[in-house]
Amino acid sequence: MSVDRARGVVVVSHGAIAGVMQAMTMTYAVRERPVLLSLSPGDEITADVVVDDSGAWLEKIVVVKKADASPGQR
Repeated sequence: MSVDRARGVVVVSHGAIAGVMQAMTMTYAVRERPVLLSLSPGDEITADVVVDDSGAWLEKIVVVKKADASPGQR
């Protein structure tokens, strides 16, 4: 996962969503800004994908595994 806080999006490689889409890498909006600020590149997450006429975004984001910090981030 990568995080673009300025644009309010994350790029996620996800598994297949049964009956909706195949496994792929996609950019999703994150409307919950406090959650976006807590995410780090490489985190593993679970989330609900919400879709309506205006697009798709993630809600109920939970970090299930934090990314290993690189030496410059410790």
